[in-house]
Amino acid sequence: MTLVFCSVPCWDAHQADARHRDAGAEEARSPSAAEWAREVALEKQKNAAKSESAGPVEMHRVTGAASLDILVVATKLKDYIRARAGMSTSDRCLGLLSDHLRKLCDRAIEAAGRDGRRTVMDRDVTPLIARGLESLATGAGDPDDRVDDVFIVTSKLKAYVKARSGMNTSDSVPLVLSTHVRRLARQAIRRAGTDDRKTVLDRDFSEALWRDKQ
Repeated sequence: MTLVFCSVPCWDAHQADARHRDAGAEEARSPSAAEWAREVALEKQKNAAKSESAGPVEMHRVTGAASLDILVVATKLKDYIRARAGMSTSDRCLGLLSDHLRKLCDRAIEAAGRDGRRTVMDRDVTPLIARGLESLATGAGDPDDRVDDVFIVTSKLKAYVKARSGMNTSDSVPLVLSTHVRRLARQAIRRAGTDDRKTVLDRDFSEALWRDKQ
């Protein structure tokens, strides 16, 4: 906590009674009335500019290949599921996950717009995927085991966000989304195992997404 005194001698008198350890004081002069008025006016201008830039973002319709791009690195997802459970993965899972990622990007774009930014950041995505972080069986955390491994086709994800809104995308976003995809994969593996199957299907991911919203 910062305390303000009328003068250094005043602070010195306080210090003698309070006996603060490692205490110190910095002498400064308060601004004149004119200087203070200028500072207040400048702050109002900054806040007004931010308010004008914040708000709904114009979302453009994405057509053609960009609207159907696979946003998940297929080999990484399939290798991850095989290493975790010895299961194979249906190609239909890739399209379902890609559509899900595009929906997350749309909501993250809106969040960035409300904050008056032209760059989608990880903090726009994290609140959207915070649910489902705990095990359904025990309530314990479900930690990621490959936190630095990117499962997202970064160039295509950024191209989608740019085409949809004209915004840029922080490099931290694919990392956060990769963690999300791996968590969904672990849930899909458990669902396939419950059915005594050796292939993870799109319906396993669909149920994982449904549970993620609960």
